[in-house]
Amino acid sequence: MTTSAAIRFIEALATDHALRERLRARGRGIRLEDVAILAAEAGFHFTADELRQAFVQDWHMRRRFFSSAATD
Repeated sequence: MTTSAAIRFIEALATDHALRERLRARGRGIRLEDVAILAAEAGFHFTADELRQAFVQDWHMRRRFFSSAATD
């Protein structure tokens, strides 16, 4: 279980329509623990805490990317 697996899952959600729909079907009140279970069913193994860390890393990368794009 690793944060990198959680990041790969986040990236997969951007391109895998079926995976995204499976997540949406769980409803708005889904907990991170439930997301980790759904991800494990799809072959991505990580904990809710690792998913939380992956979200932080993802947002930091996006902030850097869009901040640098604004100055180019």
